[in-house]
Amino acid sequence: RVTELSKKYGQLYSLQFGWIHVVVVNGYDALKELLIKKSEDCAGRLYLPLNKILGFTEKNEGIIAARYGRSWKEQRRFALSTLRNFGLGKKSLEERIIEEAGFLCNEFQAINGQPFDPDVILYNTVANVIGSIIFGDRFQYGDKAFLELLHA
Repeated sequence: RVTELSKKYGQLYSLQFGWIHVVVVNGYDALKELLIKKSEDCAGRLYLPLNKILGFTEKNEGIIAARYGRSWKEQRRFALSTLRNFGLGKKSLEERIIEEAGFLCNEFQAINGQPFDPDVILYNTVANVIGSIIFGDRFQYGDKAFLELLHA
């Protein structure tokens, strides 16, 4: 049916589904032009009633649910540069995760097949990866200072 409509109205047309206005882009060339040549025209976020339930407003700040614009670009640029400074996209981050995965496996093996709740150990593992990025070192899972830091 979409193909029939595109023959009649062209590669780019709009439809009304109830209260929602929908733009239909049909065909590789039309999609390429829209996403590459006119990328800022289609970079906004759709506002859904579910957004209000989740606490997002139309003037939401941040990266994920924010409206596309100057503020969004600045925050995205800041977030990416900060994450890169902490090792995003670098092999060092992967090495830290692999190292911590080894400690996690040792913890699981030390339980000797007994039933246990893995939540605490997994929280410690994630916190240790983050801590190794921020502090440059990891904590032992039983370290009192580490556990106090986790529960603070």
